[in-house]
Amino acid sequence: MKKPNKADRYAPARGSYEEGKALLGVRSGTNFGAYPATDVRAAQYCALIEDGNPSYWDAAESARIWGRPVAPPAMLQGLTMPLPWSPRGETELDFMLMNLPLPGETLINVSTDIVYHRPIYLGETINFWDEAVDISEEKDTRLGLGCFVTTVAHYQNEQGEAVATATNVQFRFTPRSRS
Repeated sequence: MKKPNKADRYAPARGSYEEGKALLGVRSGTNFGAYPATDVRAAQYCALIEDGNPSYWDAAESARIWGRPVAPPAMLQGLTMPLPWSPRGETELDFMLMNLPLPGETLINVSTDIVYHRPIYLGETINFWDEAVDISEEKDTRLGLGCFVTTVAHYQNEQGEAVATATNVQFRFTPRSRS
């Protein structure tokens, strides 16, 4: 059995502008984090970025401030990313952006805005689903011809309590030929 080419596996779905617009408001599947937020993961993250906030290093101080120990909010997306390999097989994320049948073979993230509804508590396992909420008309830019796609990801814990909402704007385009 031949393994799929990773570049092809992560390529966005191709189709027409009208096909993409037809999927506005449709939810992706739910993507589940494999492991909970823990003090070890928080310490490793904070050590990498040299974040000395006592909320992430001292459980008693964190509980005093937040009611219980918390993870850094910037760990949000990392808590839902699948491992790059597992003996149980690969897990793929179900991103609506990648499922939208649109013209354009590549994309770049233009902006991300995250609203945190509450802290991420240690011990929680985070999941998310997303939806495309807007697709612009095609724009001719220096990068190439494409459209701006706005997606909203809804992050929650295993009990379905809202943790955060992330709004992303991406440019999906066909690069200009180099001449």
